[in-house]
Amino acid sequence: MQDLEYEIADDSHYLFAAGELSAKEEQFIEDSKLKRMVSAYNIKELLKLIRETHYAQYTDRLEEGDNFDSVVTTEFGQMANYLSSRLKASHRPVIHILFAPEEIHNYKLLGKALAKNDNLEQLYTPLLYSYNDMLAAAKGTRFAYMDPLSQQTAFRAAELFGREGSFREKEFALEAHYLESLWDAAKQISVPLIIDFLRVLMDLYNIKSIYRHWLAQEKMDIEKIIAGHGFLDKSYYKHIKKEGAGDFFKALEKTRYRHLVYKGSEPITEHKDFSITEKNEDIFAKLFFRPARYTSYNLEKVFDFFLKKKIEIKTLNIIYNGILYGMDKDRLRHEVMIFDEDKDRSHR
Repeated sequence: MQDLEYEIADDSHYLFAAGELSAKEEQFIEDSKLKRMVSAYNIKELLKLIRETHYAQYTDRLEEGDNFDSVVTTEFGQMANYLSSRLKASHRPVIHILFAPEEIHNYKLLGKALAKNDNLEQLYTPLLYSYNDMLAAAKGTRFAYMDPLSQQTAFRAAELFGREGSFREKEFALEAHYLESLWDAAKQISVPLIIDFLRVLMDLYNIKSIYRHWLAQEKMDIEKIIAGHGFLDKSYYKHIKKEGAGDFFKALEKTRYRHLVYKGSEPITEHKDFSITEKNEDIFAKLFFRPARYTSYNLEKVFDFFLKKKIEIKTLNIIYNGILYGMDKDRLRHEVMIFDEDKDRSHR
């Protein structure tokens, strides 16, 4: 999978953080335990297994009826705050890279909240800033402590959703604005492995956007939903038509993303099932940062820890909700990433 080679130099600024996080590596849940969790008969049995992990602190509130989304929100907020306190100022954009999907969700939420004059705070994922502060930024309030990317994107969300027109076009326009702004902000990082990971995220965004576009049978010009700066440049997508989604996914099998859709083209095009590709994205991401694991202290190693942490939390959320709602075990296992079994799907 790893098509490029990287020279990763240690950075003394991250000496303490890397040491601290290395000690926490042992808290990651082993694949064998994830398998036992997937096989849990009910929530009670699953919670017993969760009590044996770092997430034991949440079991009381889960037993009281809280949903696992609240655990995700709490953990993501803690991750963002840790990074905010440890990173060099020039490296802060990596927080946006790590949480790009959640931030896009938040900005869409702000736009909808203002357009409908509704309070959607319960659906907001607080990362660096609270719902109320981001809402104020969307209305034009300037905060000295808020980074320009967050303030400008919030304002752009309000501007776009305040217009007349197609809701879907507004969403795509906001996503494109955010990703373009993120690319501009990320240039100051000057860390090739992370910049290239952002390029991968751009490509994955495009792949999913084309899938959504095809699934919804939209008439929108496909060039309007394609983000630039990925490894697959915009010219790659010019021949793609709405009715040609199957051929598009087959074409991806000839790119560095072949294992994202390998054995997945049929479920995607015939069964409208994108879950196998979403799981493969996580495998792809974990493998992408393998070069950082053999280094000592640097930004790449810190980012790798939190990327793995984020994937673990997402995996637990899938398992918890699958057990809670009685999902078929085969189906649940299909959606959950067990790395020691699944990694070959995304190797080179």
